[in-house]
Amino acid sequence: MKKILLLLCLFPIGIVTAQTMLNPGDIMVVGFNSTPSIDHVYFVPLVDLEEGTEFYITDNGYDGESGDLFTGSSGEDFVSIKTNQAVSKGTVLFLGKIADTSDQLDVSAVGGGDKYVKSISKTGDQVLIFQGTIEEPHLIFAITNRNADWETSAVDAGSILPSGLTNGTTALKFTHADNYALSSSVDLSSTNRAGWIERIRNSSNWSSSNASELTPPTGPLAVSSTSSLSNSQTGNWEDVGTWNSNIPDTGTDVQIATGTVTVSSHVVVDDLTISSGASLVINAGYSLKVGGTLTNNAGAGGLVLKSDANGTAFLHHDTDNVQATVERFLKTGDWQYCTVPVTGTHNVETWFNDMYVIRFIESSGTWEYLNTGDEIQPMESVGVWPKSNQTVSFTGTLYNSDLQLPLKWEGTGNMKGYTMVGNPFVCPISWDATAVNRNNCNAGIHVWDGVAGNYKGYNKGNNVNSGSKYLAPGQGFFVRANANAANLGLGKAARKRAHVKFKAAETVEKMAFKLRVSGERFHDEVLLNVREQKTEIDQNEWGLTKIIPDKFDAPQFYVNDEQQPYAIKSYASKDSLESIKMTLLAPTNEVLKISMVEFLHPDSLTPVLLKAEELNKEVDLRSGHMEIEAVKDQRINLEFILMKKSSSYIKHKLQIACYVKSSKAYFSNIPSSVDRLSLYRLTGEKVNTYLVSDSELHLMLPGAGSYIVMFESSGKLVQTIKLINLKTN
Repeated sequence: MKKILLLLCLFPIGIVTAQTMLNPGDIMVVGFNSTPSIDHVYFVPLVDLEEGTEFYITDNGYDGESGDLFTGSSGEDFVSIKTNQAVSKGTVLFLGKIADTSDQLDVSAVGGGDKYVKSISKTGDQVLIFQGTIEEPHLIFAITNRNADWETSAVDAGSILPSGLTNGTTALKFTHADNYALSSSVDLSSTNRAGWIERIRNSSNWSSSNASELTPPTGPLAVSSTSSLSNSQTGNWEDVGTWNSNIPDTGTDVQIATGTVTVSSHVVVDDLTISSGASLVINAGYSLKVGGTLTNNAGAGGLVLKSDANGTAFLHHDTDNVQATVERFLKTGDWQYCTVPVTGTHNVETWFNDMYVIRFIESSGTWEYLNTGDEIQPMESVGVWPKSNQTVSFTGTLYNSDLQLPLKWEGTGNMKGYTMVGNPFVCPISWDATAVNRNNCNAGIHVWDGVAGNYKGYNKGNNVNSGSKYLAPGQGFFVRANANAANLGLGKAARKRAHVKFKAAETVEKMAFKLRVSGERFHDEVLLNVREQKTEIDQNEWGLTKIIPDKFDAPQFYVNDEQQPYAIKSYASKDSLESIKMTLLAPTNEVLKISMVEFLHPDSLTPVLLKAEELNKEVDLRSGHMEIEAVKDQRINLEFILMKKSSSYIKHKLQIACYVKSSKAYFSNIPSSVDRLSLYRLTGEKVNTYLVSDSELHLMLPGAGSYIVMFESSGKLVQTIKLINLKTN
């Protein structure tokens, strides 16, 4: 067989979620007041909420450029809501000061804020309801009264139209007024969820005021159920004209009786039946969850999951023997992981005719081409290179059972024990789910990212290069055995469709420092974990060995331990750790930038300096970064120095005073233990070193610019000050 080495890329991943039940429009704001000192928010669920349902309310905006929520705004709040009992649909709930908050809710602050939204701006603001995380929010509802419209670009005080919400339906915009509430004149007669969304979205049903606080109807609002619906013609799921009554609601039994219905949103139903001769198409980037039974009487052509360059459709179901057509968009010009999403063993030419297809060989750690007649096994992921952009259509029975794949403890060197595995389900899975069973198998995974030019890594809540615990449908990934008789089990309960909740504050005594090196095109990261107290470290649990492509253009960090390069490295205790030695490999002649991108630590240990002694460079990463003019294939030795605040030499920290005037820096209150001062440019270039013999020091700065001043005591760093000189000598 002909061998080939592989650069791998990633399938587009859409919204990846966990076990929550809320969808856009399931909870809507019906009133908010910015006049009182503690602002008021009224909201109503349009579906029944089980006890323990969690969601979040914030006046922070949505940043459409990064896909997450703003976190740096002063006075903005994230409030966590948890139902402490079942809440019936139509119940009007209230969030204000703690004593006034609905007793059906447990309210807590997120990130040390207040237990209420206290700062809805009188000049215009927004209120968002979401589940998930700040970085991956699953938006339920949004309302703004800032500029009578959503922002068109990311701004700190406003909000772009949040992804997944529909302007004018689940995202409402009003002209500015301090207080808004659903008017008591609104039609309060019973109607279903879709009917109430229509009433709430209608601006004529709202009252506003700049002086008086407003209160919506106290409820409960009469929200009826729609037991079953069928379509009357070909059309979009979201168009009322497609159906014989209203648009299907969450929990509705739906029948596709005739023609073709196309889904272009995120839909949840109870039972779903596709009649013979009819069809249901889920467009790329959208999802369907069937909470009950999925019956497809139209065969594989009656249920189609679309895929294109921007995303892939998801289907979350729990019914055996469902026939479907599942598309996968494959682009030319690169290798892509691909896993067959229908049951059985398949000849390679069945789906990948006239394409280059390769598989990973565990025993040698290399790749070889597949030929006509070769078979692809369940859960096996192969590399595919189409000769042109192409969409493959897999037809057959969808997976709906627990799967298990044996792993081989074979190979040599850093690739020993690795197997390429795939997610065969048509919805995402969570690697951290209890239904993922690892027997003699490491807890880390690797996924190739062609954008970063490197592998994404994830292990037990730690990640490098934006790695994630979520694996998209069809996504291939590397997993590693660590002994003989290893196997990996993917239980169907690992399938997910709604964003996970905020994590509670971790009690694990662990410090994390993440460094990034960026080149002209690609980057790499390394994450260092340091335990607060002495403990045994199992690298299979807390570390992640780096996979290094044989041909790559990204700079590479190495943390060397027994000749193993680590992407995520753990250390047993801070007590014996003063520095971490690393190596940086340059892929080309280019300028490499090293910076700190994550810094989580208790006060007892702080990263201070990054040194490249061979280049005579060092920099305080808390206030700057290091730039290196690298040569192709150059290996640069680095040392990451840690400072222990509990040491005696640091007792005078933060007492040194400084000010700059006319290119002169004046320091006072210098403790007697300080004996040396070093002056650096932000590039890491040392300007000079000065002896210190008094509590005061006058220093002439060499021109305008920014500088780092480091005070030392007996060779130990005790204080770092950043200076800005606006004047020339």
